[in-house]
Amino acid sequence: MTILARALLRADGVWGRRAKRHRTTRFRPLLGLEPLEDRQLLATSVATFESFGLAPNTYVNNAGPSGEFVDAGNAFNNDFSPDFGGIWSGWAISNSTDTTTSGYTNQYSAITGSGADGSQTYGVAFTFGGAADPFHPAGSFVNLPDGATPVSIEVTNTTYAYLSMLNGDFSVSAFAAGDFFRLTIEGYTGPDGTGTKVGEVDFDLANFLGSNHYIINTWQTVDLAPLSGAGSLQFGLESSQNHPLYGMNTAAFFAADNLTVSTPSGAAGGVVFNDLDGDGTQDSGEGGLQGWVVELYSGATLVATSSPTDSAGNYSLPEVAPGTYTLRQVPQAGFSQTLPVAPGVYNVTITDGGNLTGLDFGNAPLTLTNLVVTPANPSLAKGLSQQFIATGTYSDQSTRDLTTQVVWASSTQATATINAGGLASGAGLGTSTITATLGSVVGTTDLTVTAPVVVSIAVTPANPSLAKGLSQQFTATGTYSDQTTQDLTAQVIWASSTQATATINAGGLASGAGLGTSTITAMLGGVSGSSVLTVTAPVVVSIAVTPATSSVAKGLSQQFTATGTYSDQTTQDLTGQVAWASSEQSTATINAGGLASGAGLGTSTITATLGSVIGTTDLTVTAPLLVSIAVTPAAPNVAKGQSQQFTATGTYTDQTTQDLTAQVIWASSTQSTATINTGGLASGAGLGTSTITAMLSGVSGSSVLTVTAPVVVSIAVAPAAPSVAKGLSQQFTATGTYSDLTTQDLTGQVAWASSTQATATITSGGLAIGAGLGTSTITATLGSVIGTTDLTVTAPVVVSIAVASANPSVAKGLSQQFTATGTYSDQTTQDVTAQVIWSSSTPSTATIASGGLAIGAGLGTSTITAMLGGVSGSSVLTVTAPVVVSIAVAPTAPSVAKGLSQQFRATGTYSDQTTQDLTGQVAWASGTPSIATITAGGLAGGADLGTSTITATLGGVSGTSVLTVTAARLVSIVVGPQDVSVEMGQTSQLAAVGVYTDGSTRSLTGQVAWVSANNAVATISNSGLASGLAAGTATVTAALNGVRGTAALRVTPTAPPVPNQTSPVTLTSLRVERVNLGATPRLRNVKALVAGFSGPLSETAAQNLAAYAVSSGRLIRAIGGPRIVFEGSVTFARAIYDAPRNRVILIPARATRLPRIERLRVDVSRLTDPQDRPINNGRNFEAVATPRGLLASPVASPAALSAAAVDAYFS
Repeated sequence: MTILARALLRADGVWGRRAKRHRTTRFRPLLGLEPLEDRQLLATSVATFESFGLAPNTYVNNAGPSGEFVDAGNAFNNDFSPDFGGIWSGWAISNSTDTTTSGYTNQYSAITGSGADGSQTYGVAFTFGGAADPFHPAGSFVNLPDGATPVSIEVTNTTYAYLSMLNGDFSVSAFAAGDFFRLTIEGYTGPDGTGTKVGEVDFDLANFLGSNHYIINTWQTVDLAPLSGAGSLQFGLESSQNHPLYGMNTAAFFAADNLTVSTPSGAAGGVVFNDLDGDGTQDSGEGGLQGWVVELYSGATLVATSSPTDSAGNYSLPEVAPGTYTLRQVPQAGFSQTLPVAPGVYNVTITDGGNLTGLDFGNAPLTLTNLVVTPANPSLAKGLSQQFIATGTYSDQSTRDLTTQVVWASSTQATATINAGGLASGAGLGTSTITATLGSVVGTTDLTVTAPVVVSIAVTPANPSLAKGLSQQFTATGTYSDQTTQDLTAQVIWASSTQATATINAGGLASGAGLGTSTITAMLGGVSGSSVLTVTAPVVVSIAVTPATSSVAKGLSQQFTATGTYSDQTTQDLTGQVAWASSEQSTATINAGGLASGAGLGTSTITATLGSVIGTTDLTVTAPLLVSIAVTPAAPNVAKGQSQQFTATGTYTDQTTQDLTAQVIWASSTQSTATINTGGLASGAGLGTSTITAMLSGVSGSSVLTVTAPVVVSIAVAPAAPSVAKGLSQQFTATGTYSDLTTQDLTGQVAWASSTQATATITSGGLAIGAGLGTSTITATLGSVIGTTDLTVTAPVVVSIAVASANPSVAKGLSQQFTATGTYSDQTTQDVTAQVIWSSSTPSTATIASGGLAIGAGLGTSTITAMLGGVSGSSVLTVTAPVVVSIAVAPTAPSVAKGLSQQFRATGTYSDQTTQDLTGQVAWASGTPSIATITAGGLAGGADLGTSTITATLGGVSGTSVLTVTAARLVSIVVGPQDVSVEMGQTSQLAAVGVYTDGSTRSLTGQVAWVSANNAVATISNSGLASGLAAGTATVTAALNGVRGTAALRVTPTAPPVPNQTSPVTLTSLRVERVNLGATPRLRNVKALVAGFSGPLSETAAQNLAAYAVSSGRLIRAIGGPRIVFEGSVTFARAIYDAPRNRVILIPARATRLPRIERLRVDVSRLTDPQDRPINNGRNFEAVATPRGLLASPVASPAALSAAAVDAYFS
């Protein structure tokens, strides 16, 4: 018998989900004494590809020299060459998630974006199609583990193949009818697809054959059971789209995951029992030991471990590969092994499919006689710990370490605590008894906790450094056994390992004596701590800056020197090393070499800094000296009769300059050409040149002045300060006055300009044009001479007015806003609606307010005029008939019982404030038709409980009211049957049916109050059971909440028995007609039929018949006078509407069979609703009773028809 561990196949053909990891599924072997060599145990292993540990969106496609990827013992071939960018076949391993990129570059992605079951890694196979590859063999193979049987594999399309089949690409067209893409898996007995073929399995990755139309885009499980006996699997692809020379056009890729195979194995098991008598045999009453573990070894290697034994002592080991093993139990305290005997192990051989049982272990219980706790009476400092050992002596004088099995306790927790492993900790000074207990055996010892001791010393700072000649203070901090700390600086013994480098005094102050390192040690009671002190080169301790307190003229410089004194008292020139600075940069600056420059009058502190050492001195900057004079302008020209101002500028040592015009002595070399006064103002006296000289304190400067012909010295622009309206123009003239006081018209020679172009522009001929409101300076320029005047541009004037409105007509009573737009002289426009004077030519037709708002007063036309400053504009307004502006729906917020109706009225208010009834003109609508309906005439009907908005609309204007539909009310009670006849001493059951406003009915027989008008003739009970007392007639009333219904009850003398007789029963016809009653529903879903007739029945007597049909909540009453040719009574239990034959088949409740009756016809002349309004259904119905369908029981007394259930639909 073969036991195969594999997942169950679901009904939809998909294998059950597996955990995405490499594991073995095994059966627990059966335990017992019988051999199971006839059972083969199979273990299931799964190749999930997760063992390759790929990062997201990576793949591996080069298995290396081995040429294969191995997972769970399965070898996946990989043939890879770097030629031509990488040529391969066989298998690659992928963790790619790309499901959108088409083409060959995305050959390693599954269309699912992940492995099966949402895992990360999966395999990708590439099988060549068509002609053999020139470099590599074709095909994808998997070599299975020895003895393995293939079970299943999960496959799907790659993104490359899927998108090419879905959309088409350069080599394949989109799949259509007739196309397919098929995976074939073949099993062979040998490796790499060699040996004998054992079978094949086909799976369509795409199928458009016949009615199929799919491309696989999810993981699908392929059953490999038909390939049992295969040692290798070969995978191939074929497609409907191929090239005649190169084979398959479809991308020869697919993705795979979870290759599942089964392999044989064997197992062992037995019982661990309590051998009470120690004879090595499990006798009666010697039960199993729970919680014991058995181990299986191959040599010294642990191969398998059982789960702890159950309450019966049973254990089992998982299946292992066939071989020879050693089986031993893990001993437990308090027992002595009795089975197997020394050396206490089983040497077993497990065969393929074998299951060894009966490998039992016996253990005799031992008695613990003594417990010894060691060490005995130890002591430890507070905060330290002590490990105790509990050694048990058993009844056989053997001993065993029971430290982890005893229960440890400390008598004084404040002194010492102890954990479950026997480790005690000193908590406080004193003594505590340590106890070890196992069962009833106790062992003790005393633990003494002494004062805490120093366990470590920390020397700080840690590993400092200092310059030679400086000192460093050290601190020693002691940590005690109870984790407290204390400053021990003054208690420890300080030492320096290298005195030549550093010395240290008793207080921990170290001094640097020479370059190098020395270990500084603090010691107390055998505990020490240290820190390494590094002595570095001496450092600067002071800087002297020279010269001290110097002065320099502004603009000159001063060199400073910095001399440093070191910690070892040596000195050095640091001028080039220090950082130089001036405290007042505005007074003096200094460069990196110590050269200071006078920048401004005053005193500045000069600082030289090196590290944190600073040296200073003061530098005073005095006033600068004059070094040169410049006369400007240089070589100017001046027209005869004009003057030229000269300036003398002195330059000082600090490169500053100063105006010396008023201080120098001025002179002209040629007085006939030019003269100059003491302020440097020269005047042209005659044509020629003269040297102008300025002198101060022996320093002089000069300039040559040339006197030329006279020039224009002023220009007058006329007219002066004119004004012009925006958009108009003004002609200007320019008159020039020369340096010799002559004048000339320069209008055509000057350059004209306007200072504000937005206000006014001017042409080259002096014609200015007003462009915008404001003032602009008009300038006439010739050379450097300018003449100006101001031109004021005033506001433009209105030249026309345009009158406009949104609509040239308005309904009477409504208003129309007019606007007036003025066009000004500058072609701009402006809204002047509020400024013009408005008027209407015909006030009886239209009036207009000062703001341009016109109101229609009467039908006709009127000219609307707007006037401003003598300029006017107009428009014609037509006043039309008034229009509806609002609709009021009444009543507002009414309520009506379900089934009743409410008449709504719509009143329109017109634009001229008149009103009119619009009920018949508006369009009526119900917001919730399921709750309320409404007719074109505004009659609303309550259809269901709730509220609905009733809307009346006319020409875009609407009004609303909310209609509330309340629960249906009881409106009538029908007592049936009508005109009941009962013999004296007999009873008759009456029924009361309530009819509600919504047409629904309800049986009220048990709720109404029953009353007989003549109790001497008949009485009636609370349940409607009438009893005949005396011959006569009594009116029976059923009342509920003010609603009453009656029926006539006739009590007749007891009739003598008559012989049974039968005769044909003929009811001539049943005619139901329907008329249109607005919202009245047609007769539908008939649920009950109540029919009755009165008077003695005979073959010749004409009888009155009343029928009540309850349909869809409405009570329909039919009254007629058919001729009844039948004497007796019939109770109808059921009526079925036969639509194809247009008839109703009536079936009675109970009676005797009348074979002679062949058809029963009823002629109803009139059909009405509860308000006695006629209903015309428009159909003829024929009620037929056949010998099988109608059964009757003839009686001698008058008959009555009672309520009958009806399964019919009248439409």
